[in-house]
Amino acid sequence: MRRKKEKSVIKQKLAQSFLLYNIDKSTSFTRNYQRKIEINGKIYSTITEAATDPNLGISETTIRRRLRDPKFPDYKDVKCLSPIYRIKNKLYKTLDEAEKDNVGGNRQTIKRRINSVKPQWSEWQKLSDD
Repeated sequence: MRRKKEKSVIKQKLAQSFLLYNIDKSTSFTRNYQRKIEINGKIYSTITEAATDPNLGISETTIRRRLRDPKFPDYKDVKCLSPIYRIKNKLYKTLDEAEKDNVGGNRQTIKRRINSVKPQWSEWQKLSDD
């Protein structure tokens, strides 16, 4: 009964545009870093996608190992995406870089402001470097 109530509250808060943490662990990492790969000529947008391909039949761990191993030339990194932050019209590659530039607060405060939907933080954005 407690779990049903929890799910109900989460759905309600999401409908109200609340920012919730730890609601979907499967996407939290991939939103911040995506590894586009090519295996045997086929492009996958993530390692997880490649691991779920029934034609490959190998795990994510095996794919990561083969991407690093020169014995597997058909396993290649196509593109790595990591976020770029724009704070007050200045670009930063990392939150630490923004913190050192004294944009306002520590790393956690900067991250909260970037994720905020409040209008006063609209100039604090996370971009990707496509």
